[in-house]
Amino acid sequence: MKNILTQFIAIFAIFSAHAQNPIQIHHDLWTEDGWWYMGREEFTYSPENLVELHTLYSEDAQTGEWEKIFEEKYTYDSTGLLIRKSSRIKIEGEDTWLDYQRWTYEYDLNNRLAVQTLEEFTVNLNDEWVWQPFDRYLYDYNSLHQKISQLYQTWSPFSDWTNDHIVLYTYEDSQLSSELVKLYSDDTITFDRYRTNYFYSDSEQLTSFEKYEYISDSWIPSEKEENLYDVQDKLIQTTRYSWKQELQDYKLSSRDSLLYNLDNLLEEKVTQIFPNESWDNYRRYRYTYPTPTYIPSSTAQYRLYPNPASQLINIQFNNSGDRTIDILDLQGRIVHSYRTQDIQVQLPIAYLPAQVYIIRTQQNSNVQTLKFIKQ
Repeated sequence: MKNILTQFIAIFAIFSAHAQNPIQIHHDLWTEDGWWYMGREEFTYSPENLVELHTLYSEDAQTGEWEKIFEEKYTYDSTGLLIRKSSRIKIEGEDTWLDYQRWTYEYDLNNRLAVQTLEEFTVNLNDEWVWQPFDRYLYDYNSLHQKISQLYQTWSPFSDWTNDHIVLYTYEDSQLSSELVKLYSDDTITFDRYRTNYFYSDSEQLTSFEKYEYISDSWIPSEKEENLYDVQDKLIQTTRYSWKQELQDYKLSSRDSLLYNLDNLLEEKVTQIFPNESWDNYRRYRYTYPTPTYIPSSTAQYRLYPNPASQLINIQFNNSGDRTIDILDLQGRIVHSYRTQDIQVQLPIAYLPAQVYIIRTQQNSNVQTLKFIKQ
C-alpha cells in the first residue's frame, strides 16, 4: 500500500495570489513515447476555501478505467484551525476502503502549532485493528513567535515516546538562516548530524540553500538548491545539485520549471533529471482551475508570494507610499499589523499555525485583501 502512495501521491494545495484553487492536478510521466497520463487528483472545497477532500485516481489494470484509490480529508475547529487530517486508501482489486493515517494538531495559547501527531490504523499486540501513534513533532518558539526548535519523537508499544532528533532554527534579520539537526541516543542529544544554510538576495528572496552532513568530525556537503525568479520576482525554476565526494564538487541532479498563465496562476510544473550530462524529462503536473471569479491581475495593486508558504511571504506593491498591512484569521481577528512605505516587504510567518489567512492592505481609502495558506 505504501509503495502506491509513495509512487503516486503528490499533494499540492496551491492557493494563488488571487485565492484561486485547483480543482484538478494531472500527473504525467515521461516515457520514450512522450508524456504518459499517470493519474490525477481532484479537490473539493468548503465555502471558506479550505481544502476538504483530496482524491487520487489510478488506471484499473483490468477495466482500463480510472478509479479513485486515495482520499484525504481535513477537519477544522470553529476558529478555522486545522485539527485533523485523515486519509484512507482503497485495497487493490477490491471495493473496500481502509483507514490509513491521520494527523492531529494541537496549539498553544497563542494559537501556534505546539504538537503534531501521526497515527496509523494498524494491528496492535492483541491482534486488533486500532489507531496507534506512530511519530510526532513538538514545537517551541521565541519571544518573536519564530519557531526555534522542532523535536521529533517515535512511538512503540514497548517504549512509548522516544526522542529521535531535534531541529534547531536560527534567524538573521527575521529571516531563517540555518537549521541544525541533532540526533538522540538513550533520550540524550549526542551529536550534530545535518545542517542547512539559507541564502537570500538583496530583495530578501530565498535564492539558495545548502545541506551538509557531519561525518568523521567534519561537515561534508550533501546537496543544494538554487531558485531563479523572473523580472516580477516570481519563482520560475528550482535547480538541485548533489555533492560528489570523489569529484569534490556539486553535480546537477534535477530541476523544476514552473509555468504560469496570464492571470498569474500556476499552470504547469515540469521536473527534469540530469542523469547523463543532459536534461531529461521526468514528471509533469498540470493544474486545472474553476471558472475565474477573481480580480484580474491588471487591476490588482499588489502581489503576494510564495503561496502556500511556511517561513516568509513577500508582498510587492505597484507603488510606494504609507500603508498598513494586517494579517487576519478567517474570523477577521488581526494576528499582526505592520506599517510601511516600501514598495516590497517581507513578513515572517513561521510562528503562525498552519491554516488559511487573509492579508489586508490599506493605503488612504483603498483597501484590498488576498488569502494565503500557511503550511
